[in-house]
Amino acid sequence: MRYPAKLLLAVALLFGAASVVLARSPLGVFGRSTYTAGQVDIVKTELLANGTVKISFKTPIESAAHCPGANAKTTKDGIVLEFVRAAYNKSPKVTYPLDRENERATPYLLVDAKEKPVFLKSKKKLVRIHPPKKP
Repeated sequence: MRYPAKLLLAVALLFGAASVVLARSPLGVFGRSTYTAGQVDIVKTELLANGTVKISFKTPIESAAHCPGANAKTTKDGIVLEFVRAAYNKSPKVTYPLDRENERATPYLLVDAKEKPVFLKSKKKLVRIHPPKKP
């Protein structure tokens, strides 16, 4: 959605330049999008006894957005994750919601992989995050 230049100028004068950047961002003021593969830092992956993959991750700290979890698509290659970026006042439904041990702990997802590889969607390719490639 594009905003008229006069409106953006008025917002900038009232609330500062940060508002203009937010209004022109892909997230917009109320929209939602996804994080790119480069914005998601996979801290650790581990296979739990029940076959679930625990993926600990970090996303950029933002003042107007958060990551509520990831959506997944199953393909012939495996499970492809897209980490959702949503406004703080929104809580969209996601396939795998974010969880954490406590408020200060690293967030994680529990992905029911059923022995399939798990990938992170990048613009032009898939980045394998579990199981890790052997050197």
